[in-house]
Order: sequence, then C-alpha cells, then structure tokens
Amino acid sequence: MIIKLSLVLRIVIGFIFVVSGFGKLIDVSKFADIVESYGFLPSFLVFPFSISLSLLEILCGVMLLLRIWIKFVSVFLLLLLFLFFFALIYGFYYLDFDDCGCFGGILSIGNRLVNLLKSVILIVLVSLYILIEGLYDFRTFFKFSVFILLFSILSILAFGFNDSHVDYGDVDYGDINLSFLGDKIDSSYYLLVIFSPFDCHSCLNLMVPVWNMIDSLYSGVKVLGIAYSRDERSVNYVLDRYHFKFEVRKFNDIPIDFMMTPVEILVDKFGKVYYKVEGIAPTKSHVKNLIRAINKITKQKMEVKI
Repeated sequence: MIIKLSLVLRIVIGFIFVVSGFGKLIDVSKFADIVESYGFLPSFLVFPFSISLSLLEILCGVMLLLRIWIKFVSVFLLLLLFLFFFALIYGFYYLDFDDCGCFGGILSIGNRLVNLLKSVILIVLVSLYILIEGLYDFRTFFKFSVFILLFSILSILAFGFNDSHVDYGDVDYGDINLSFLGDKIDSSYYLLVIFSPFDCHSCLNLMVPVWNMIDSLYSGVKVLGIAYSRDERSVNYVLDRYHFKFEVRKFNDIPIDFMMTPVEILVDKFGKVYYKVEGIAPTKSHVKNLIRAINKITKQKMEVKI
C-alpha cells in the first residue's frame, strides 16, 4: 500500500509541475506581467526569468516522474512550493492579485482562497512523498520546513512594513535638468511619466487611467507623458490604444537617465524631485504611495483608486 501511494504521489506531483510549466509557456507574456508586478527584477530580466522558471518546473516534473536525482528534486520542489505559497500571500494582500497565473494559459483560478488551498495541498503532497519514501529522516525534514516557513513569513512582513511605513515625501531624490522640456514649463509641479512602446502593457493599461485622474483632479500638478522610441508608429499605437488624456511628448532618445521603464518622477518646475519610481508595479500600494507624495507637496487629501 505504501509503495503504491508513493508511486501515485510521484506521478501526480510530477504531472502537475509539467502541466504548470507548459501552461506558463503557452501564455508567457501574461506570466511575465505578473512577475514584473512584484518589482524585484529589472524589466530586461523579467521575460527570461519567466521562461526559465517555466522550463525549470517542466524539468523538475519530468525528473520526478523518471526518478532522476529524486532526493534533490523532491526537496527543491518543496522549497519552490513554500516560496510560491508566500509569494501568493504577498501578491494577494499587497498587490491585490486574484489569479496567481500558476497554470498560465491552461487554467485560470480567480479565487484567492482556492489558489492558497491548492498551494497548501501541493506542499502536503510533496511532504508526504518525502516522508513515505524515507528520503530524509523526520527530524531533519521538520527543521528544514520550520526554517523555510519562518524565513518566508519574516520576508513578507519586511516587505509589507517597508510598503506601509516609508514616507516617500521625505526621501531626498535630488534634482534633474528639465531643459529637455524646452520653455514649456507652466505648472508648479509635474508628474513625468516616461515610457516606451515595449513596456509592460498590462502596467500601462492599469496606470494610464490613474494618471488621467491625477491630471484632472490636481490643479497644481500637470501629468506629462514622455514617450521615447525611434519607431514613431509604435508610439502612436500605444497612444491610440490606452487613451492618454494628458499631454504626451515624443522623443527619439531617452531624455533622462534611468534603468527601467515605465518611470514616474514627481518634480517641481525647478527640477527638484519629490518622488521617483522606476519599473512601475501597478498595484494599490504603489498608487497609494504616489498619491501620498502628491498630497504632501500640494497640501491636499485626495484619493485615486486603481
């Protein structure tokens, strides 16, 4: 009975990881958008990371099915599942996700509780397999699980504390030269939105309405889009698709130094920077921080929801 249960667990777990990896590859752009929203990778690494993680899941699933490096693979999968589980909690609570994108284009689960329950079940299945197979003694396995559990919880709390306690209005961002705007400086403050046609389209889709509302609600803050690309047709496509209601100026080259786009820079007419974010994650937390910075310099108390 134990041998049969072990075989069933190995086949089920391996199959799930293979399907999960293939699902992500089928709609890798959607999965890449989810990865980018976490904001821990620069934009140019998001797509390669998303593909690599999908292939890694397939590889581990196949290795488990074929009993290749079974001791290493099973523990690695358990570690991966713990990380996925706490990434889910962080995404649901701080980034307001509903679908984790775990199965990519094959299956979409929009219920948070179901997604968390699915992760818990997978953790239990892999743990049972490790214990039934006797790959590690119970004491070693228990210590490993507790360590990963505590580390993950502390990491989530640290990220959450940073999100809720950093006062972006008090950060010294320095100054920038606004000469690239020419003589058209007619507002006390500007929210410069710098983007290219090759940025995360789901990010633009969520943030453009927010920028539109900021431009219409705040009389002392003017939202100014900075679109850069040598391909004007691509820029025009983005402008037509996302309905920018504020002024957008086109540049062939990047007018300001930065690492990732889209970029938000809250600046006064003299070039002093009050808020800056590179590689925008379109989340409630980000919008809250942006509005808090704008309210601080304009002495207002407005809310803009994503």
